[in-house]
Amino acid sequence: MPVIVLAGDEDFELKRKLSKLKTSLVDPAWASFNLQTIDRPSIVDISDSALTVPFGQGNKVIVFDNCDLFTKKRGQGKAASKPKVSSSKSNKQLDHLDDVLGSVAENTYLIFACPFNFDKSLKISKVVSKHCKIEEFSRVRFYVGSHNPQLETWVRKEAHRYGATIDDDAITYLMDGTEANLRQIANELEKASVYILPEKHITLAVVEEMSPYHSHVF
Repeated sequence: MPVIVLAGDEDFELKRKLSKLKTSLVDPAWASFNLQTIDRPSIVDISDSALTVPFGQGNKVIVFDNCDLFTKKRGQGKAASKPKVSSSKSNKQLDHLDDVLGSVAENTYLIFACPFNFDKSLKISKVVSKHCKIEEFSRVRFYVGSHNPQLETWVRKEAHRYGATIDDDAITYLMDGTEANLRQIANELEKASVYILPEKHITLAVVEEMSPYHSHVF
């Protein structure tokens, strides 16, 4: 499906998936022509660019980065003082967007990168949902000192990405010390996997030596 929504407050995994999509969909030789990024797009931005087609070979990929259209706005100050679009104009924009998204070329991919949880109740969310594949990246709740099998499995898989295995107590140390910040854990695992070479097993002693931040949690 050429319309993809990546949404959720787990920014690390979301950005990783976005990077994979760009790598797999864009021909590097044509990237300067066929990869476009629009930051914080409006409905008009999307409608104006969605029907473009690739130049040369391969796919056209348009990334709507930091898209906040699918979450309720809670901004204050300047953001809140912007003039509101009338209801009739907003409905016309959504109707046009609906038509446009239904006509996206097969080799044009629209990727919405939304570092916010997807609110299905919004009008624009309902319009876009008819045309897109939604992948959600919600942050897993974590409490220091508690076990979380889902996150523990993620850490093991992440260590495996770097060709290593890891002790359970080392996993607990990293999760507690970072408050389960996946980006930080991934960085620590990458450093540890290089540090232990030619060995391939990360122990508690290794992460304690390389990441002496655990004590601040208590």
